[in-house]
This record gives sequence, C-alpha cells and structure tokens, in this order.
Amino acid sequence: MNLKTNFSLSILSVIFVGLSAIEALATETVVIVNSTFSPEYIEIDSCNSIDFINLDPVDHRLIYPTEKNPRQTVYLLGWGMIGMPNPHVENLIFDPGTYVFKCLPHPWMNSVKVHVVESMGNCPTP
Repeated sequence: MNLKTNFSLSILSVIFVGLSAIEALATETVVIVNSTFSPEYIEIDSCNSIDFINLDPVDHRLIYPTEKNPRQTVYLLGWGMIGMPNPHVENLIFDPGTYVFKCLPHPWMNSVKVHVVESMGNCPTP
C-alpha cells in the first residue's frame, strides 16, 4: 500500500470509530409543538440522553418526579420570544427508571413517559 492509501484507511477508521461512539451515545428527541408532546413514550438506554425542544411561542415548565426531587423541573423558553431566536433545547440524562413529564402551567397538555433501562456495560465517553 502506498502512503495515500494508508492515510485514507486511517481516516476511514477514525470515522467509523467516531460513528460507533455517536451511536452508543444516541440522543432521542421530544418536541413540544401546539402544546403537545411528541412522541408520548420513549425508551432509552441509560447511556443515552433526550433533547426536549420547545417549538411553541410560549414557555413550558416541565415537571417530573425523581427519587431525589419529587418536583424536578425543566424550564423551556418559548421560541421567538425576546432573546430566543432559536428553539430552546434542553438535553437531559437520566438514571434507570420511569419518568412522566407534565407541563405545570398547561395541565391540559398530554404527558410524555420516558423509560430508561440500565445500560449493558460501561457508557462510552464522548
């Protein structure tokens, strides 16, 4: 093999290793639009995370009970409000368990259930 081929193979191996790490650290997405969570159920591995994205022009205050805090809260600012030119995204990581998210100021909104299963090994570092 020549130098150019070795270099190309090295680059490809770095890309494939990088893709493997990305797959292992997958991020699911929950979107809020028209005061509705979508999807309503997600199951993830404890090595993965979830992006909550608010596409509504109003703020949402998500509340979900945890063992440490029965009123754990996440604030998502409304998109298009002053100082929010882009949708507000919060990336959350969870311990194994089941979590139900509701919007405190909008009780008519559907909820989203997140089920987190224990990882089958060590979580890779990004």
